[in-house]
Amino acid sequence: RVAELASATSRAQVEREYLELEKVRKRLVASLRKAGIPKSATFRYDERGLVVTIATDEVLFANASAELRGSGRRILDTLAPTLREIPNAISVDGHTNSLPISTERYPSNWELSAERATGVLRYLSTARGIPVSRLSAGAFADTEPLRSHSDPRAVVLNRRVEIVVIAPLDASS
Repeated sequence: RVAELASATSRAQVEREYLELEKVRKRLVASLRKAGIPKSATFRYDERGLVVTIATDEVLFANASAELRGSGRRILDTLAPTLREIPNAISVDGHTNSLPISTERYPSNWELSAERATGVLRYLSTARGIPVSRLSAGAFADTEPLRSHSDPRAVVLNRRVEIVVIAPLDASS
């Protein structure tokens, strides 16, 4: 009975957190729609929480660059008020496609994905006022593709930044 009670309590906590994250998702969607850029981000849930995906291909960054573009700042400016108001931790994750890069500034996709993630993190913190105590960054290069490398769309779709609104529950729940 104790195990059943613990399981029921855990399910109830997960359900409550999902409903809170769903409210956040709806606010973000409404903000993007109001700004006239409804298709600039996609949303999904994973074991960490709510994942907001922004394609970097000519939206956030130019090819082989980590300099934030005006269109990317517009998307972040639209998402930031909601992200600033919620109490959740936020992870900014940089991803690249599998095309190799080797420049003086970016010897590999690891450096490029890291600089893109930290660039978005810095912008959200300094320009949009999200406390740094709630922010973290991760670099994944091409290790977590959304599409298989053999998919012709992979070159564009795997190049992205994800803003993860972390659920306060541990992953085992």
